[in-house]
Amino acid sequence: MPATSGNYLKSLQLAKQLEERAKEATKNKDLAEKEFDSLKQFLKRCHEIDADVSDAEKPQQDFEAAMAAKDYQTAIGHLRKAKEAAKAGFIQKTGEVGDSVDELIGLIQSANGDAKAASELLERSKERIVAEDLEGAMKLAKNAYDVAERTLHESFSTLFSQAQETIMQAKDSGNDVSIFEDELTRAKAALEDQEYADCMRQVKEVLESAGEDLKTQVNASVSRAEELASAGEDLGADFTRVKSHIERAKSALTDLKFKEALSYGKKAEIDGETAISTRFQELVRDTRENIKKMTKAKEDVTIPQQLLDEAQSAFKEKKYIEALHALNTAHEKVHKAEFETVLQVITQARDRFVLANKVGVDMTKPIMLLNTARDNLKLGKFEEAIDYAERSRQEVDLSLEKF
Repeated sequence: MPATSGNYLKSLQLAKQLEERAKEATKNKDLAEKEFDSLKQFLKRCHEIDADVSDAEKPQQDFEAAMAAKDYQTAIGHLRKAKEAAKAGFIQKTGEVGDSVDELIGLIQSANGDAKAASELLERSKERIVAEDLEGAMKLAKNAYDVAERTLHESFSTLFSQAQETIMQAKDSGNDVSIFEDELTRAKAALEDQEYADCMRQVKEVLESAGEDLKTQVNASVSRAEELASAGEDLGADFTRVKSHIERAKSALTDLKFKEALSYGKKAEIDGETAISTRFQELVRDTRENIKKMTKAKEDVTIPQQLLDEAQSAFKEKKYIEALHALNTAHEKVHKAEFETVLQVITQARDRFVLANKVGVDMTKPIMLLNTARDNLKLGKFEEAIDYAERSRQEVDLSLEKF
């Protein structure tokens, strides 16, 4: 009886173990089949985006062999290897789309277009990769490509318009533009074939070559405006607006926007001439007024007047540097003559002071007047300085007459 009981229990334990193994095998088989269905769906999506999943083929074959041998646990392992290989292929394809977006963004930026929207979508795609949302990453990458492509087409539209306009301007100048027209036609064909890099290169070559004469005109206007600005600063004129035009002309020229660049260059030149003319005439009036004062003081104004005439004559001929040189020289000579005249009057007054001081004249008022004359001389007030110096001398003379 005991022996029979032992065999019975062993039989029960064995039956239970077999049942558990059968359940485990069924569970693993179900799991393997479920994961295989999932893999097939994922591989289908991989094929839809043309991802390279060749590395997943061998693990799939091993899976099928393990399933045939009813080694479901091993089969699951092979399935997961196949899934990882497929995911790697999917990520690689997403990366290729991302690289294409980067290339388009580079072209957009080279044409000074705004690629912000495409860049933001691409960054979000990278974040989805990290989060293992592969399909979400691919969707965002494709969206980024579509946005970048649309933006690039807008940039090309602008560039083609600029190129056509530049060709027409070159043609109006009498240049042979047939070679530029042919190259622009090739650029349009490249755009239709989605050969974006070639299209960008060709259209920029058209702009640079056809716009060579316009570039020369822009540089001439900018150089002229800069020359005026330099001269104007010496005169103390406000050239803020002119400098703004110059910077805009240079920026437009860098962007191959020749018409815009030429417009700003001409504006800089015209506004520069206006600003310098206004300031020049102000200084001419001041110098002429000072010459009148010198004439009234019976000073020799021959040289200052001659220089002033030369300055005005040079200015009419738009020889601004020569005009400024003559005007500054006239102004310096007038100022020097004024200074020497006032100094002479002050010196004469001081000689009287020495004598007056010896005889005990009250010098308070004469000294005050003489100091006022010196202050006016420092301020460039020629007439006032002479007036106060003369009054100082007269005060001393009146006091000396009483002695």
